[in-house]
Formats: sequence, structure tokens, C-alpha cells
Amino acid sequence: AQAGQTTTLDAVTAIFEQIYQGTDGHPGLRETERALVDRAFYERLAARGFALGIVTGRPRSDADRFLTEHGLDDLFGVVVCMEDGPAKPSPEPVLAATRALGVRSAWFVGDTPDDAAAARAATATGEADVVAWGVFAPGERSGTQEAALLAAGAGRVLNTLDELEELL
Repeated sequence: AQAGQTTTLDAVTAIFEQIYQGTDGHPGLRETERALVDRAFYERLAARGFALGIVTGRPRSDADRFLTEHGLDDLFGVVVCMEDGPAKPSPEPVLAATRALGVRSAWFVGDTPDDAAAARAATATGEADVVAWGVFAPGERSGTQEAALLAAGAGRVLNTLDELEELL
């Protein structure tokens, strides 16, 4: 707008999708995505009896493709995606996951303030008891990020997901 240009959300979304998904002969940024922890981490949690789920703001097609391409698709009892309801910080995606997993108590780990706020809001409904844990996004460790996660309701901010296993 400052440059005198106007556009629509649909136009911005279309350009983003080209960059992210790729086009003929040009791989998309999705090709550079990597799992933050290996499969064995999730297998150890599952072996200890923890029900595992994912709550993401991504489209289901992107989430399912990522999980399949990285050999993680069979480890999660539920994957709640953007099509499944309102976006975080609404508590609804977190509550949908707890319902689908058949649990009342949960730990929710995320790297954005909306993740922490959604977990806290889920608890505030009285339907579930959800502990919010923050985790630094890769390459984003800063006091500002930590403060934002804590202010949004994270009880603690982890350096990596590997620390979660120690806490359990």
C-alpha cells in the first residue's frame, strides 16, 4: 500500500503457494523443510503410553504430505488442521485434539504465542487441562521470543523438543 500497489488476499496466497509448493521445474520451499526431531523420539513417547497428536495451522494436504514424506504419519492419533475449525489462539483446535485422543489432560508444545494462548484457553473452558510449553523455533532463540511465549501463557520455554522427554 505504501508503494501505491493494491492486491487481494487471493493474489498474495497464490504467489505464496507457488513459492512454497514450487512450480514446473522449480522446487518449492517445502522441499527444504525437515523434521525437528527424529522418528525415534516420538516412538519413545508412544512406547511410554503417551497419546500423540498434532495441531497445526497448515492445510491438511501440506501436513499429511510432510508427515508421509518424513515417515511420521503413523505415529499420531490425530492431526488437527486449518480446515478443522477456527485458528489458534482459539481453544477449539486444541480441544478437538484432546477429544479425538480421548484425553482430558495434555501437554501442548508450540513455538508461537498463539500456540501457548490456545492451550491456556483450552484449559479455561474447563473441558481439558492443558499445560502450555513453548519451544524455540529453529534458529530463533531470543529473549524476545521467550518473553512473547511466556506472556501468552507458556509455563516454560524449551530450547528443543528433546528437553520435553526429560520432563516427562
